[in-house]
Amino acid sequence: PIFYRDAIAVSADYSFGYTYPSAVTINTANTVGPVGGSGKSIKVNYTLPSGTGGGGGIHIRGPLTAGAMGGVDLSRAVQAGHVLSFYAKTGAAGANVSVTLGKTTNASGVDGGGDTGTGAWVSLNGTAHGNLPLTTSWQRYQIPLSALLSTSVDGTGRIQRFRFNVGPSDGVAREVHFDEISLDV
Repeated sequence: PIFYRDAIAVSADYSFGYTYPSAVTINTANTVGPVGGSGKSIKVNYTLPSGTGGGGGIHIRGPLTAGAMGGVDLSRAVQAGHVLSFYAKTGAAGANVSVTLGKTTNASGVDGGGDTGTGAWVSLNGTAHGNLPLTTSWQRYQIPLSALLSTSVDGTGRIQRFRFNVGPSDGVAREVHFDEISLDV
């Protein structure tokens, strides 16, 4: 499934970008410099005061199936060895970014709901899973779904969110970009 390619994947009703706290903003229709030079990407701007965490993500409504369950079912993708694939870059050196997948309290995805489960966080600042550290150039990241599993997101159910945390909390304005977010073989 595709979560984002020029727009957040929208199905039955709606999907949306979100951030926390107000020091973090998201533009899910950024037209400046997306992968391939045309289309759109996600741009996240942030200035976090000392001691303040921040982040956000995209909420994916997903197709509604019997029982009104929204989101994306990971069970087959995890068993097949699929990866979370996306492109990312930063506007300048110094950004710290981690990503994961998440679930919400409202399994139907009708509204945002609170997070009831978060997968394991994977930093984009290291070389985990053969990826290169985050730079100012677009890089493709491929993270095995098995690396994102936790007791809350165990690969047997649905997820509704691609989540990210940003830092550091040092009062410096920074940005990070994401594009072409999907589950791939």
